[in-house]
Amino acid sequence: MSARHASSSLNHAATRASRDPFFLGWWLSAYESIRQVDSAGLASHLRCSGDAITRLALCKAPLLDEADAFRRDVKRIAAFVGADAVRIAGLLKEVSAVHALQTTTSAASDRPLMMAARDRRESPEEGRTRKDQKSGGRSGRGKHEPS
Repeated sequence: MSARHASSSLNHAATRASRDPFFLGWWLSAYESIRQVDSAGLASHLRCSGDAITRLALCKAPLLDEADAFRRDVKRIAAFVGADAVRIAGLLKEVSAVHALQTTTSAASDRPLMMAARDRRESPEEGRTRKDQKSGGRSGRGKHEPS
C-alpha cells in the first residue's frame, strides 16, 4: 500500500469518526465548530502536527465521568499522537459543557416557559394578586369592610 493511499484511507476514516462521539474525531469537529477554527488551528492549539490530528480523530474518546481513568486515558492519547495532554483534556471538557448547554437549551425551547420576574415596576392596580383579580379586587375583605 502506498503512503498516499494509506494517508487517504486514514483521512477517510477520520472523517467518518467525526460523526460518532465514540471517537475523538467527533469531539475535535465539535471544538472546531465552537471555536470557529480549522484543522490547522486545532493542531496549533493542541501543539501537534496535522497528521497527529488525523490519528487523534481515530482514538476512542475517554469517558469524562471518572477522573482517574480520564486523566490516564488523555495522557496515553497525548503521548500516542504527540499532543498536549492538558489541552486535549480542556478541549473535551469544553465540548462536553457546550454540548450539555445546547442540549438543555434546545429541550427547554420545546416547552412553554413561565415568566418568573418582570422587567418593569407595576402600578398598584397591576400589582394585585391573582386571588384579588378573581375576586374582583377585594383582597379578601368583606363587602362592608372599609378599604
